[in-house]
Amino acid sequence: GAITKASIGLDNVDNTSDTNKPISTATQTALDSKIAAPSTAVTHNTLVRFDGTSGKLAQGSEVTLNDSGQLNLGSSGSVNIVNGPSLNRYSSHSRLSAASGTGLYLTNSTGAGLFISSTAGGEIGLGTSTPTHSLTLSSLTSGITLYNTADQTGNYERVRQYWSNDVYVLGVESGGSGINRPIRIGLASGTAYQFNSVGSVKHSFTGSSGINDAVITSIATSGSGLTAVSGTQLGLRLSATVTQGGSAGYSLLQMNVDESSVGSGERLLIDAQVSGVSRFKVASSGAVTIPGAVNGRDIASDGAKVDAIVSQSTPSVSTAGANFTIPITEGTSRITLSANTTATFSGTPGSTATFVRTLVLMQAASGGPYTITWPVVEWASDANAPSMPTVANAEMIVHLYWTGAAWRGMFGGYFYP
Repeated sequence: GAITKASIGLDNVDNTSDTNKPISTATQTALDSKIAAPSTAVTHNTLVRFDGTSGKLAQGSEVTLNDSGQLNLGSSGSVNIVNGPSLNRYSSHSRLSAASGTGLYLTNSTGAGLFISSTAGGEIGLGTSTPTHSLTLSSLTSGITLYNTADQTGNYERVRQYWSNDVYVLGVESGGSGINRPIRIGLASGTAYQFNSVGSVKHSFTGSSGINDAVITSIATSGSGLTAVSGTQLGLRLSATVTQGGSAGYSLLQMNVDESSVGSGERLLIDAQVSGVSRFKVASSGAVTIPGAVNGRDIASDGAKVDAIVSQSTPSVSTAGANFTIPITEGTSRITLSANTTATFSGTPGSTATFVRTLVLMQAASGGPYTITWPVVEWASDANAPSMPTVANAEMIVHLYWTGAAWRGMFGGYFYP
């Protein structure tokens, strides 16, 4: 009969194609122990890995390497460096972290750079890997600069702080058309001190919307004040070494007040006090009030007697027309009459002011004689107000004294040529 596959013992043989030929169960079992099926869609860029538990080759890795050479991590992936930092995602951000007690160091070939500590405070060091504060700069840095302009090289304005020859410098700098701006220390809209580029210091008061032109208004001793038990303590000291020559001069302390308008109160350049009580006052007019004692000799506070001071000054010289104003300050005025004159005081001194004004009145050389009409004055010994001498060039001396409440006068005599 005919020969068949069965007749020759090949009944299990067929023409199965190579692609459809199965592998043995044993082979499949061995492969299944090494390769796991991918958990997600796998692209040709996926990097395979061995599972750390089963030892299988896992094709579902979230690490891909694209054709541009970029290494990409999945949402839960990370890059770890042995004994170094790791890069991963934290919330919606990328995070580069270091182990506790270490830090991150961005450096150049010389070793200088930026160091971020991994401690709880997150200290940052510039030029140092051992920062001690939130921001620590090494002595080799050029300081901290904050610009007020977008241009940082040409027309710039900036503030810079740095060390220079063991001196800490905080100052403004500018270049090109930039301007040296003021520096304000204090509250942004309240009490503050402002340092200007011209060297002046301005002070604003609490509640003020801006800086006014008052010079430093308050200088107080620090801590508990002057508390020594011996020696001399200084609350304020002005000290200068003078090595001038030629016609140079100096003023160690200068005060200037521009009186565009004034009120009716006292106008003082100096008011030196002890426990709130005035001991020495200098008015804007130049009048000096010293209640108490000078050089151990008494000056009665009510002005009844002056027992210590003999003042010598150059008298003011003027000509009186129809009206003559008597200054309300200590001093001497020499006036030549050129018409019949009505005298008035330039104002009313304060209740605590006491001083003497001496008038030397001279009759005109020609055209006279002229007369003078006095303001309200209490004349000594109930005498009448003195009258001008009628002789040409004759002089009359009058002393006027302010008691703090009224003017008193005393006739000093006539002098004839």
